[in-house]
Amino acid sequence: MTQSADALSVYALNINGPFELLSNIKMPGRGTITIQTGEKNEDDVFLFEYSSYTSPVSFYSLNLHSYYLEQFWFNKQLLEKSGYKEDLFTSDYTQYKSKDGTIVPMTIIRKKSVLPTLDTVPDKPILTHLYGYGGFGTNNKPEFDMNDIVFYNNFEGIKVIAHTRGGGELGNLWHQAGKQEKR
Repeated sequence: MTQSADALSVYALNINGPFELLSNIKMPGRGTITIQTGEKNEDDVFLFEYSSYTSPVSFYSLNLHSYYLEQFWFNKQLLEKSGYKEDLFTSDYTQYKSKDGTIVPMTIIRKKSVLPTLDTVPDKPILTHLYGYGGFGTNNKPEFDMNDIVFYNNFEGIKVIAHTRGGGELGNLWHQAGKQEKR
């Protein structure tokens, strides 16, 4: 993964030419897709797991003929026992300008009741957990963490992830721009 996205793109591999885009499948949000293996004879179905900052892991199948997407498993027990309700939370992928003028992406995760939109002016200071790591080409992949939910619920806080140079989110050039003397 070099960038997370809110769509899954399906391409045909052409040996003598460029890839051909067959379909863009809308996903529930910006998240991480992990490929799963299927049966040897299931060449018309693509199985994967999906997770985001606000969506616990769930499993999907994509029919490669009709492009029909189906969620076939999610952790119902986790949701029931914890009382977690995904529609109460949101995340925004935005950008800011660093001191040297470079545009740096960041993700802001929170309960909608704490800060409905990024344009909302808060009534009071908001406890903020700022995380930033940009080393060794490591990606900060969108993944669900129940510990974050406890923080959002009990402290009405927000989490901000700065996708700093040196990480792998924006490819090799972004990684190289954060190495050694360029840091």
